[in-house]
Amino acid sequence: MLTKRQSLRSLSALALGCLALGAPANAQSLGATFDNNIDGYIEIPYDASLVPQAGITVEAWIKYDGSTLPTGWRFPTVLRQNLNAGQEAYFLRVEAGTTKNNSLRWLVNTTGSGPTSIEWNFGAGGLLEWTHVAATYDGSQLKLYANGNQVASGSASGSLIDNGEVLRIGKGSDVGDPAMEVFNGSIDEVRLWPFARTEAEIKSTRKRSLFNLPGQVSTWSLDGHTQDFSGSNHGS
Repeated sequence: MLTKRQSLRSLSALALGCLALGAPANAQSLGATFDNNIDGYIEIPYDASLVPQAGITVEAWIKYDGSTLPTGWRFPTVLRQNLNAGQEAYFLRVEAGTTKNNSLRWLVNTTGSGPTSIEWNFGAGGLLEWTHVAATYDGSQLKLYANGNQVASGSASGSLIDNGEVLRIGKGSDVGDPAMEVFNGSIDEVRLWPFARTEAEIKSTRKRSLFNLPGQVSTWSLDGHTQDFSGSNHGS
């Protein structure tokens, strides 16, 4: 008998064999552009599928320029579920702080470990070109990938804590300066899977546009719209 996680993985693998289409995402897609001086973001209403309990993978193509950040505290965010401090299920963001630090942070808030995070130092100018990033959690390990290669890992335990609330792409919370957590660059081909994908799986599809995937996968191509082309988690 297949477990829930194996069943979801099998459904998604089947769909990939039939429906994964497209040239490299960084060449074909439009993406969404954000400016840390301007309060703008994509917001997706709460749904339990956005806080999967068997594990998670989030993916995106990003371009980021830390040199143009305003002064003061800055946390340019790729995506965040739940906007309240300490209540988030997860977020992926640049920990720029007050010094324009070049570090990408992946945080999960779990029943066993509470808020736990890992970071990847991408160096000054390291994300000026389109870069595929992925973050996973499988119930015991957090991992970060850049262009399909693992760049950081850490331990945690338990399932994601689900406190409800929205998912945002391109911004985190509204605390302080309204634009403090707005991303500073472009984001494309955002995906959310209800299990932790392997390095090989991430590499195999990172350059393709994906849609119509079953098993509670969400895919936002951001090609001039905020539709979820694999599910019903549409943004605005």
